[in-house]
Formats: sequence, C-alpha cells, structure tokens
Amino acid sequence: MVSSVGGATFDRVWRLELPEGRVALINVSGTSGAELGLYLFDEFSRSVTSSAPIAQSAKPGGSQSISTVLTAGTYYIDVNGRNTDRAYGFTLSVALLGDTTPPTLLLRPAPNGASVNSGTAVVQVIAGDLLSGVESMRFRVDGGEWGAWSPALSLANVAIPTVRGMHRIDAQVTNRLGLVSAIATTNIIYDDIVPTATRTSPRADGTTTLARPFIEYQFSEPMRASSWLTGGLVVLSRSGSIVPGKLTYDPSTRIGRWVATEALGLGEPYAVQLGGVVDLAGNAPASPAAWLLQYQLSTAITVETTSITTTYLALRTMIGTMRNVPVGATVLLEQRLPGGEWATVSNWVAGSVPLRVTYRPTQTAQWRLRYDGDSGRRVAVSNPVNVKVSAKLTLSGAGGYVRTRTSGATVQIRGTASPVSSGLTLVRYRCNSLFTGCTIAAQIPVVADELGQVSYAWNATRGYWIWKLKSTAGAGLEAGTTARLRFTVR
Repeated sequence: MVSSVGGATFDRVWRLELPEGRVALINVSGTSGAELGLYLFDEFSRSVTSSAPIAQSAKPGGSQSISTVLTAGTYYIDVNGRNTDRAYGFTLSVALLGDTTPPTLLLRPAPNGASVNSGTAVVQVIAGDLLSGVESMRFRVDGGEWGAWSPALSLANVAIPTVRGMHRIDAQVTNRLGLVSAIATTNIIYDDIVPTATRTSPRADGTTTLARPFIEYQFSEPMRASSWLTGGLVVLSRSGSIVPGKLTYDPSTRIGRWVATEALGLGEPYAVQLGGVVDLAGNAPASPAAWLLQYQLSTAITVETTSITTTYLALRTMIGTMRNVPVGATVLLEQRLPGGEWATVSNWVAGSVPLRVTYRPTQTAQWRLRYDGDSGRRVAVSNPVNVKVSAKLTLSGAGGYVRTRTSGATVQIRGTASPVSSGLTLVRYRCNSLFTGCTIAAQIPVVADELGQVSYAWNATRGYWIWKLKSTAGAGLEAGTTARLRFTVR
C-alpha cells in the first residue's frame, strides 16, 4: 500500500482482521526526509493517542518494522507522520505467515544440579521458536500428572520427591500460537547421604618430615570439585593466618589434596580442618575433628646386631648409629620379655661419638633403644635385638689341655652355675683318641650349693673322656652348657 502522511495529516490507520493466528511482519518505508512511526493496536484500543500499542517501531527516520505473533482477532496498523512541514509518501507492506512448527526444547540439570539434597531441583530450559517465540512451560515428575502452565524461564525450580535415587523430570513448552513442543526429559538424583572423609596423609599422629607437606583426604563418594578447589581444606598457623597451599581433586580416586606452597616452621603446630567441600548433591561430609599438623625432622637409631646368644649377666654392648638425635638427649634402653610389653631398664645420654650402649641381660628378651623426640624431632626406635640368655656355667679346666690320669684314681669334677638353679647335669662322653667322635657314657644330676658350686668324685677308668656341665631351659633362660673338660686315663 502506498500513501502519504505528515503536515496536516498525522496518522493513517488500517484495520486488520485475522480469523486465525499468524506471525505478522509489518514494514513501512518513507520517501527521503520522512519521519515516520509504526504502531500496532489490538481490538480494545479506541484512540491512537490515548491507547497503548501492543507493538511499535519509532526510531528516527522513515523506515520502521514490526515482527510479532498475532492470535485470531482485530488489529489496527497506524502509520504516524512526524513531519509538520508537509506530507511525505510511504509504502506499507504486511506479511502474515502461518507457523506450523512447534518450539524446540532441551532440558538438563542446572550447573551442579544433577544431584540435590532437597525437594527442589533446578533445571535448565533451553527452548526456541524463531517465528512465534516461546511463551509457557510445564513439568511432570516420575511420569505423574502435568503441572500448570507457567511463563517460560531459562531456569526453573521443580519439586521432586525426597526419596533417595533418580527421578525423571519431563517438560513441554508452547509458543505464542499455542503449538506444544515434544516432551524433553532429564534425570535428577536425590541424595541426602552424608559422605565420609578419611585422611590418608600425613600419618595418624599429624607429623610430617616435609617442610612443604601435603595433606590428602579420600571421600566415600564423588565430591563437587569446585567446592574442594575453592577452600575445601583450611590450614591455620598459630597466629590464625591461613597457610597458603595448592588444592587439587582427582575424581577417579575421590582424593582431595592440599600441598603447602610455603615452608612450615620446624616444630610449629598448625590447625587443619575441612572447609566448604560438599558432594554432588551439596551434602557436607561428616567433618573429622580439627587436628594439628607439625613439621618435624626425621630421626633414626640403628643397631648393628639383630640377635645374640649370651650368658647370665654377661656384659654386652649395642653398637650402632643415630640420625638427628641431638647431643645431650635422653635415650632409653628398653627390654621386652616374651609375651610382655616394652619397659625402660635405664637411661643413656646421647653423645657425639658413635653409639655404644652396655647392658647385662638376665634372661631371654628383646632389647632396643628409644628416643622420645621433641617438638621439632620425631620419635626414633631402634631395631630390636633378640638376646638369648642361658645360665653362666663353668667347669674347672674346661676348654684347656687334655689331662692325664691313672686308671682307678679319684678325680674331683668341679663347676659353678649362675644363677643358682636346679636342672644341672654332669655329662660324661666316651671318645676316640683324637676326641673327634664321642658318645654319652653317663648323665649325672647334680645340685649346686648356695654359692652355685657343684662337685662330683669320679673314679677314673681307662679311656678317653669328656665332661660337660649342662643346664635345662626354664625361668626365662635357655639351655646352657660348658666347654669340654678332656681326660686321658691309662
């Protein structure tokens, strides 16, 4: 349509009757110098000056356009001339397009919303309609009844049952012509289970030998990575300031790690506690109690020997090395009897020379050295030394030269036993002339007196003989024996 407006004529108005909904594309193009406005009114409007248009285009110049969806009804198109000097020509074109395509719809959980711990799920509604636009939406849960239509939003709250597990949410949208989209579906998990957090590093006593240590927690279920990376763990110094560190999270192992980016003070305590870490549904873990982290030097005590066999009250020496045990520190000498607990026997002061600690065992036991550490040093415990102890037995002349006696002579066999105990036996062996092969000829029980002395009168007979004094095992002692006492009787 071609017409003109301006000067004495302010408006040109056309009535539009629509038996069914359409998408209206209305354009006006004026001649050079024209200043035009384009307005669209509904059937309830009574005046182009007092009624509010349902759509308009009034930018500077003579070219204006309106694109809108119209339902069935009566409408008025108004071309307004803003020129006062004279009328200017224009061309008005109106295109009414039918829209048979329903809107498109994609439904998915909102960011961090795939799991929830409340009865409200937030979903992202991604809907579109190029011609008619999206007007309203509705939802249903787990195949139930559809909810009421409501204005379309990009994010929507949907009520779900507070029953653990997965829940299906369906949605539909309509355009302004009433065309309904296909059903779009997404799943939301309701999870109110509180996760657990298990510390895997450092060790249980909270000490570390690393100046820039790492702390690790393993969680019982996947956690929201962003919640760990933005303050999932907090380490505080004695003054209350936050110790800087780098946070990482490995979803495959569900392990959150904190690594100090500054060296800790030696021996200084640092408070450690979980921060705002939550699982995928937003549940915070059952927080372990805050604990203390302490950087200490590693220490070590190593003893060269791991097992020895000795006699009652024999002087023994532990020889070994120490690392990071300060000079002047107290080192404990400890003993553990079979089936018992470690007990302190004596104290020893660490020196600058190599480790040499003497002791006198009285029964079979384990022995070790222990340094209890301090605020800046860890406890050090040496490897245990297994000490087997037997009674201290002697036989006069044993281990020396071969004695010669005449057949029929009386020979006094004398010995001692410490501690004084029962179960002593003098054993006589018949041997060859070289004393390389012997068999037992007699076993004679003897009893030591209060001084631990034993004596036996032997009526010597021709041959080659060996005597030994033996003790049986008991009262924490191993079985013992003396060296050989040898005789040649002619």
